Amino acid sequence: MKLVWAFLFAALFGLRAEGESPANLIVCGMEKVFILPGERGDEGLWEWSAKSSPSIPKSMSGAFATTDECKPYRGSLLITSSSGGVALIERETKKCLFCARVRNAHSACLLPGGLVAVASSFGGDQMVIFDLEQSGSGVAPKVKIPLYGAHGVEWDQEQKCLWALGTKVLLKIEVKEAEALVAKEFKLPMEGGHDLSWWSDREFVLSVDHHCYLFSIREQEFKPFKPLVNESKVKSIDRSRSTGRVVWHQGSKETWWSDTIRFLNPNGTRVLGGEKIYKVRWDEPRIRPTD
Repeated sequence: MKLVWAFLFAALFGLRAEGESPANLIVCGMEKVFILPGERGDEGLWEWSAKSSPSIPKSMSGAFATTDECKPYRGSLLITSSSGGVALIERETKKCLFCARVRNAHSACLLPGGLVAVASSFGGDQMVIFDLEQSGSGVAPKVKIPLYGAHGVEWDQEQKCLWALGTKVLLKIEVKEAEALVAKEFKLPMEGGHDLSWWSDREFVLSVDHHCYLFSIREQEFKPFKPLVNESKVKSIDRSRSTGRVVWHQGSKETWWSDTIRFLNPNGTRVLGGEKIYKVRWDEPRIRPTD
């Protein structure tokens, strides 16, 4: 079973052969999302804003003024914005395949059955699920689950469930077609849940206000994430499945953003002068979850 899941995890997250060059970096913050070379260089390889997607209604253009998530899927990019929008963008054409209004959207992930889950943070305080076939500013979610300060969501292909991170708890949610049920609730060691991403095939790495943790799905417990255990204002942590290198972002002392991308294994930084960065992800595309 362990080997089977390892294969599925590799397929889901686009695992590449050992020895290949590092993936590129996807950066979001303010109105644009852009891609940079993974090793060095600040020259943009790709850039998107709502204005570059004519299929996004003009009435929704302002809903992508402060982008805060940029998850890659094969052929597309899933983007959220705290200004109130979520969009699935076709990479090659920049065409909007799906969009909807979500108050203070902070993260999203694709689900089986042509669905998408979105974390609606403060002011929304819920995890919502939309049908990708129904798009537009007036579309209502099919499912709503209360979650104070919702900030992170990830699909678990092995257990066929959704994980959602809020200010105080991590929820395990069972999703079946148009229904969703909270199966289990895990209280966070410290409050302020922010970023949630896969660390290994059975672990998440997550940040809270002043600390970072690993969550073991098998052991159902939180452990300090030692490299960043006492770091504050960590907005994103993402581990490369091909190289093991970690890219992470931390807001500056005064604000939620900074102009510096940070790395672990090996440690390093890259400064993008004038940019207001929120999250950084490796461009290692996932495939859509299967039923």
